[in-house]
Amino acid sequence: MSTATKARRGRKLKNDAEIRVRLNAKTKEKAARFFKRHGLTTGDAVRLIIDRAAADPDRDSWLAYELSSHIPNAETREAIEDSLAGRNMEEITLEDLRRQWDEA
Repeated sequence: MSTATKARRGRKLKNDAEIRVRLNAKTKEKAARFFKRHGLTTGDAVRLIIDRAAADPDRDSWLAYELSSHIPNAETREAIEDSLAGRNMEEITLEDLRRQWDEA
């Protein structure tokens, strides 16, 4: 066993590889805005996809599911944006909330 293998054993893998991608500048900016809305950088998104593919390389169906299942729909995005901007908010007491929960 090599010294490098012994040194890595029991430790988190080091990020020591780089991927370079050439793409249209507009596409890059649009993607960056999309990822930012979801709390990710472009690098984060690429790492997520590559990590998932490496973790389960024999399963092809995960990609479509992973990309679609965690993206909020238009109504949820609007509610998030409204709450962040303080729009369409109402005060409610804990008792009112409990009452509404019980009535539902």
